[in-house]
Amino acid sequence: MGFDDGAVQRTGDGLKPRLNHKTQIERITGRLDLAADSDVTRLWIELNDTYGRAHERSFHERLDVDDAFRTQYARPFDTVIRTLALQLQDRYAALMARAKEIAGMPPAGGDQAVCERNSRRDPIASLFF
Repeated sequence: MGFDDGAVQRTGDGLKPRLNHKTQIERITGRLDLAADSDVTRLWIELNDTYGRAHERSFHERLDVDDAFRTQYARPFDTVIRTLALQLQDRYAALMARAKEIAGMPPAGGDQAVCERNSRRDPIASLFF
């Protein structure tokens, strides 16, 4: 296409994600009104840093869940999930209320007209309208 190597490199660099997992976690917890240095944010980042470690062991052998595992993984995971669920609870209720409100609205004339027009052209589509 005739682009010089510098332009291709700059384009490639511009398309790379600028956020890492830690930044994404901090933004999510911030949107949920949790401090960036809160225990939940710290635990979530620590759990994320262990990503991939589950595959370090052989799956042919039984893994016992002991107190060390509970302390290192299970309790922090439960804390993060429980806190996130509580923070999302109010937002979810508002979202569902709005979704029900939208679902109860009559269809817009334009959308209905397009659906009817397409169903006349396409016999398969007419089965759905």
